[in-house]
Amino acid sequence: SGHSRYVPYPFSAINRFLDPPSFAVVYMCVSHTFKSYRCSASRVNSRVSKSLRPKIQFLTPIQKGGFIVTQVKVASGDIARVQADALITAINSGGAWFGGIDAVINRVAGNLFHDQAGKAMPLKDGQTVVALSNNSAHDGAFKNVVFVVDDLKQSLHQVIYNGLRSASESGFRKVSLPTIRMGFTLGVVEKDIGEAVDEMVRGVRAFLAEHPGTPIEDITFVVYKDLDTLGRLDDAFQAN
Repeated sequence: SGHSRYVPYPFSAINRFLDPPSFAVVYMCVSHTFKSYRCSASRVNSRVSKSLRPKIQFLTPIQKGGFIVTQVKVASGDIARVQADALITAINSGGAWFGGIDAVINRVAGNLFHDQAGKAMPLKDGQTVVALSNNSAHDGAFKNVVFVVDDLKQSLHQVIYNGLRSASESGFRKVSLPTIRMGFTLGVVEKDIGEAVDEMVRGVRAFLAEHPGTPIEDITFVVYKDLDTLGRLDDAFQAN
């Protein structure tokens, strides 16, 4: 597109701890004149140390000359340990919120966030619930949670899109996402890992294209103990 171009990378070395990351991939998505964007990537390798968790370099957000920069990162680790204004995840409409990321959230925050989703019932497929901590202390590195109701009736890219849109409307600047539908639900809608990864990337692309003024500066996909999926996300973002 004539409206897209790459811009220089102003790297800053910042302590950004994940537990335990083997590496992270950083993407820079640039919207020029609010019409289109392109992404490029830089792999950041980290050595795992017993005494010090690895540092991750990331791109400093810049807003200059009509450019809005959103960082998209792929990292290996525990999503509960990733600093974010909001963790975006999917829940079903029936209230059976026990395993997977629901269990991760409950482990560090009890029912603080899921109780708010429960109060919003009955829930509809595609609906979002923004659950706020309201300064209540919990053991997670994320502050709030955006629940996207997912009854496996729509494509995964729409789930990702809905979550990012809700987070954007809430004014969140840094968000984290797990690899949604990569567990026992894989195969119900997306037939395999490759299709699910493509759908996640498609959701990000659609959101950024349609929301050039989003306050979100940092989108981090966190993959737990699955280097194959992490590598596939790496390749998929670099291809776009």
